[in-house]
Amino acid sequence: MNDIDSDVKVFGDEKRNVQMLIYNKIFDECLTVASLGISKYLEGQFEVIMSVDSDFESAYTVLANAIFYMIQNQKNIYDGCLINGIENIDKSFFERHGKSAVYFTYPFCFPEGFYKNGEFTFLLAFFISEEEVNFIKQNGVEAFEEYLEASNIDVFEIDRD
Repeated sequence: MNDIDSDVKVFGDEKRNVQMLIYNKIFDECLTVASLGISKYLEGQFEVIMSVDSDFESAYTVLANAIFYMIQNQKNIYDGCLINGIENIDKSFFERHGKSAVYFTYPFCFPEGFYKNGEFTFLLAFFISEEEVNFIKQNGVEAFEEYLEASNIDVFEIDRD
């Protein structure tokens, strides 16, 4: 992990951009990123937060590119949304970690009420495998989130089974 406590990276093109605010040490051994600017382009006044335990630069770059894909294609991000196709964004990230999609939900690992902050609603993003994508398609997002909770799965851990 780097020694930087915070940083900002900007992703976008000449018409639109999204900032990724990067914070170190909010959670032990994790890097946390929060979007700033999605709400200008998509309905719902959402911003996104993600914490990961490794491969930090690749993780926030994949997340930013997935979000920017949604902005360019005017697709909304919402609770239970998933963006498939990580292998098209960063094939080596996909191969290293076996994660093929980004999943969005209300933050369940932050203080109660965190997700709703004034005009904005924060969604927690984390990487999921193709097997998890198929589980969601077959059983729905509610069953998936119940499974995560019942199994005590750490969604910050990129290389989890």
